Amino acid sequence: MTSNIITEVAPQYEPCIDMKTQCMRDLDFKELRRKYDNLGFRCCGTLFTPAKYSQFRGQHIKSQKHIRFIEIENEKYKQEYGSFSDPADIIQQQRRELKLLKIEISTLNKKLIDSQASQETLKAINNDLRSTNIELEFKIKNIKSKRKNLKPVPCANLITFD
Repeated sequence: MTSNIITEVAPQYEPCIDMKTQCMRDLDFKELRRKYDNLGFRCCGTLFTPAKYSQFRGQHIKSQKHIRFIEIENEKYKQEYGSFSDPADIIQQQRRELKLLKIEISTLNKKLIDSQASQETLKAINNDLRSTNIELEFKIKNIKSKRKNLKPVPCANLITFD
């Protein structure tokens, strides 16, 4: 007999961005209750239920393990977004980057189309040259065959003075 037990897993703790200090900061009691409700959260491998929020705020935040966790989160955020600016600024910056990438793609597509067009003209010129080459080879063969049919001129004096 199998039982289908649905369990909720406590989410990982996520500090919030403090715009004044430009770094991650820990949540206060109200923010903890609002964000993690009755489920609680995990931080540094420890489960903090709503009954342990005061322990989290009083002791865990001051531990070296948690301080290192905040430092790592700060570094991740800086690598991903570049700064702790307003989220609207981050979105605007990403839009600018996207616009520049679209312009670059458009430029590369135009170059590709131009190179394909020049490639087509080169193919046409190549075909013309091949047909001209075939015609010239045919004419050379005709001239060679006519030259074989010619009779040599005798070596006598062709100029006579009468």
